[in-house]
Amino acid sequence: MRAFTDYAHKRFKRLIDQINFYDPSQRTETLHTIRLEIKKIKALINLTNFCVKGFKAHGNFVPFRTIFRMAGVIRQTDLYYELLLHYQIEGVKDELIPESNNQSKHISAFRRNSGRFITTIYGQEKKLIRYFKKIRRDDFEKYLKKRKIQSQKKLYPKLVLNELHKTRKRIKEILYLSSITKKTKKKLDPFFNRIQIMIGYRHDKQMLIPLLGNNWTEVKRLKAECRADLGEIERVVSGYYGRA
Repeated sequence: MRAFTDYAHKRFKRLIDQINFYDPSQRTETLHTIRLEIKKIKALINLTNFCVKGFKAHGNFVPFRTIFRMAGVIRQTDLYYELLLHYQIEGVKDELIPESNNQSKHISAFRRNSGRFITTIYGQEKKLIRYFKKIRRDDFEKYLKKRKIQSQKKLYPKLVLNELHKTRKRIKEILYLSSITKKTKKKLDPFFNRIQIMIGYRHDKQMLIPLLGNNWTEVKRLKAECRADLGEIERVVSGYYGRA
């Protein structure tokens, strides 16, 4: 379908543009976009693995993985600082923030490798487009249905807590792919975006707790908020799937 190749071309172009325009002084937003575009490309690769015989998702994603991970190490450090500010937590020393001491080194490595990254992306685009052309609309719909069923099983009737973050990734894949066609996007229930945001908020707080050490006041506060978040997630999930 033309819609899948058009979507793919946009993803590759935006990814290359963001790497080209990467500015360390504005790295958080740029790195977020780089990782987001790679996630969308991965969703297409997973879809193709389901729809096209002989296509192997893992091998075709590996070339993007280094870019994703290098951008993630830099962004993760900034994200911790943003979350500490957002939740008004003070007294966390820089050395407790993962990779804070090595951030300049990681930034330099990312910039130094940007030319190689772009060459890799161009090569993968040329290779992958011919497979994306083979995706059929009915197989696309089957894949979305499969992903929705997999997500539901992890959310309802019993929430599988140790797979909640993984379930969020699966839901985000549904959101990315559903945006490809107007018809599918129109049919998608707002529940999916709402629940992935809720899971994300809880995950952010869980990330901070290990940094707080003996600051029991803040640990207690965040743990209480995580429990409240979980209760709200269960309520929303039950309201959505329980109405059927």
